[in-house]
Amino acid sequence: MPTRATILLFLTAWLAASPRVSGQELPFFGRLPDAEKNWKLREQGKYGDSSHQFHWVVRTNVLTGDVLSFAAHPFTPGEPRELSYLSDPAREIFPDGYPSFVAGPVVGPQQSRTGHSIRNGVVKLDWTDAAAKQHRSHEALEYTFVLEEERGTNRMAHGYALVFGDVAVYVQHTSTKPITGEIAHGMAMSLLYQHSRQKPATAQPSTPKSTK
Repeated sequence: MPTRATILLFLTAWLAASPRVSGQELPFFGRLPDAEKNWKLREQGKYGDSSHQFHWVVRTNVLTGDVLSFAAHPFTPGEPRELSYLSDPAREIFPDGYPSFVAGPVVGPQQSRTGHSIRNGVVKLDWTDAAAKQHRSHEALEYTFVLEEERGTNRMAHGYALVFGDVAVYVQHTSTKPITGEIAHGMAMSLLYQHSRQKPATAQPSTPKSTK
């Protein structure tokens, strides 16, 4: 488990990396953290109706083909806010990096898939807010899984689920190669930092334009 000093050093270096691409707006959350230049917007959209909506943003790395996915949705009245309740949705929203409720890029015939959970538990993410001159801590659901296709491409994913009031936010890094949790962890920390710096997102977001 990285120390607070290590997390702060990594987050500072990550935010200072150059050049960077401006982050997109994720309804129910706000502006996403900026991305390094190799990460490009692949698509964004929403699913559901006025009673329950999922909004997502997907970026792809032009060098590696890796996928970085974000999603946000409000809790419905009476729905549990506990992070453990998000265990299944967290692993099911982006099985291959793309939202499961819309068709992602398909190459060749569809293959049967088997998911293997490697890590799934609640952790505390700690960081130092230099502007407020105080230490902060926020619980998150940390998860890792491998998705195997019968005769296709296997994938590995690291992700985090966060709760901000009545909204659940997810970030996931997915790759066809073995990966560490560094990128997902850095983005989760950046989401926490970004959230502490912005006004609460509106409960009724405007419809985003899809980009593919």
